[in-house]
Amino acid sequence: MKKIFAIILSIISISSFFILLNIQDKSANWMQVYIVIIMYVILVLIIFYKLLNSYKEFGIKKMLGFTSVDIWIKDITNLMILQLTINVLIGISMFIIMLKGYYKYSNCFVFKVCMSLVIQLVISFMFLSIPYIYISKITIFNIIKNKRNMKAIVTFNSILKTVLIIIFILISSISLNGYDSIHSFYSTSFQKWEKTKDYACIGGLKAKDYEELQSDAFNLKLKKLYLYLNAKGSILADFNDFTQQNMKMDKNNDIPNQVKAFATVNPNYLINNKIYDIKNKKINILESERDSIIIIPQRYINSEKEVKNFFSHLGKDIKIIWSKDNQKLFSYDIDVNSKYGNMVTDPLLMVITESNGDLHDYAKVAGGEGAPFKFKSNNRDNPQGTFKNKAKELGIYNKLVNVYSVYDEVSIEIYKLKQKLFVISVVMFLCIIIIIFIILQNTFNYFEENKQLLAIKTFHGYKHYDKYRDYYLKMLYSWIIIAIFIIFKNGVKPDNSWSIFMGVLVMEIIISDISIKKIEKRNIIMFIKRG
Repeated sequence: MKKIFAIILSIISISSFFILLNIQDKSANWMQVYIVIIMYVILVLIIFYKLLNSYKEFGIKKMLGFTSVDIWIKDITNLMILQLTINVLIGISMFIIMLKGYYKYSNCFVFKVCMSLVIQLVISFMFLSIPYIYISKITIFNIIKNKRNMKAIVTFNSILKTVLIIIFILISSISLNGYDSIHSFYSTSFQKWEKTKDYACIGGLKAKDYEELQSDAFNLKLKKLYLYLNAKGSILADFNDFTQQNMKMDKNNDIPNQVKAFATVNPNYLINNKIYDIKNKKINILESERDSIIIIPQRYINSEKEVKNFFSHLGKDIKIIWSKDNQKLFSYDIDVNSKYGNMVTDPLLMVITESNGDLHDYAKVAGGEGAPFKFKSNNRDNPQGTFKNKAKELGIYNKLVNVYSVYDEVSIEIYKLKQKLFVISVVMFLCIIIIIFIILQNTFNYFEENKQLLAIKTFHGYKHYDKYRDYYLKMLYSWIIIAIFIIFKNGVKPDNSWSIFMGVLVMEIIISDISIKKIEKRNIIMFIKRG
């Protein structure tokens, strides 16, 4: 038993440590929090059922003069010492592994480990003390009659089951959302992202001489690099306005609704991503086009004046091309509409050609927020070889940050999502196993507590639900609490939580019915025969 406690406390210790280490990563933290909660629940269950099996031992101790508090203090002290020892060993191991060569961060590390330990000890003291409430219910009369306090057991199980079902609904909802993201990726934009394996991005500029990097002379060199790579089929796709963060920022500003967000693309983008005008003809733009080109969905045809006013700062003639409504365009940005395959429906497009942009437009060749410029490379293993000689010729190669594949970002995100789903699936599996175990325990304990009354009702021909009305009423109360929690968290709108709620409710009813009938068939007749 001590080995099991050590394993569970080790998992709690490691998970708690990473929660403090990854304060900025909320999604990762929630996964660790769920793991810690599940481990504590398992630990509480093990301790509780250990106490159940040792109730005679505790009864004898009470007869010898030990109080419930004496028994509790001795056991909980041993658990605290075990947890303290495990945390010290894990803390030292983490220090050696993670801070090798970074000893200047040791004070911060030690502080976080100590904070984690204090929090764990406080939570462990509170959680692991709960099962010992049962000891106070054990009386000498129970020992003499060889009778367990079934009412306390059923109450404890019911509370634990309610908490676990709430946790299960929460993590199941997260899991389904994660699955939707993966499914959306593979069903909507998988082929689009697969094609990006032939494209790469420059990671930005090295901030050595800020004034030089902002000068027109340097930007002119970037334009020459842009033209060189653009001729090889590179794609400009700046959909940064459509990230969730930027959409929130634009909600309350004074920009007209029609142009709150627009994308900047080049003619190569239109070649690779077909978009049609109101006459159902494919839109193509020549690189020699000098006018400012704005592609606007037909739905905004009554807002032409507002759109032109907004883009008037360009200082050139504005040519508007009206496109068909309800066209979905690929953003090439993992942060844009991740739930919908990184697609944007009916965006306004400003088309930058080799002849109509300003120097800042062409400077996007060196990267930027959302990595808007994707250059085409024939060598996936060495994409910088595509422009290395040209950049050296221009004297800017040593100022460019490392190159990375466009596909790398999405592959990493998908990998992280799959890992997250795996962890959630394990936690869900543990939850459902414990819930089923508690349901079976509740039916057995209810029968043991009321077997005389149930035998009499069976003898008098009561129907199933009349005999077990109290059991189902207690079940109903727990589900009312769960429903109130969901309403408080998500409201009454239909979503994944309510579907999971109904699924688990049906599961409990079915398992309870089957379990009750089997227990009844095996034990009622035996009890009646004994009299």
